[in-house]
Amino acid sequence: MTNVVQVRLLEDTTAKRYTYRVPSYMALAKGDVVRVTNRNGKDHVGICVCESEELSDNAIGMIMSGMKVVSWVTGIFHVDSWKDQIEHELKIEKSKDELSKQ
Repeated sequence: MTNVVQVRLLEDTTAKRYTYRVPSYMALAKGDVVRVTNRNGKDHVGICVCESEELSDNAIGMIMSGMKVVSWVTGIFHVDSWKDQIEHELKIEKSKDELSKQ
């Protein structure tokens, strides 16, 4: 069994899907932004178009027309959002402005 996912590369205008291996301990979701390394060693950024899945070698062979999956997902991007904190600070500033006008 091999954990695989299909990824659309951000720089690829054809919206083609590419199949990548995923470490067995990782589970990726549709929409995850990932870093992939192709068989030629080049890194790219892409978006998962489906959830990662453990597939048999037979199933992968059917998907890949007998070829092996040799490229890997090598990382995932996470967003550290401060939106809630910014909105809270803006409310505090607005309250202070209103108090100073009284």
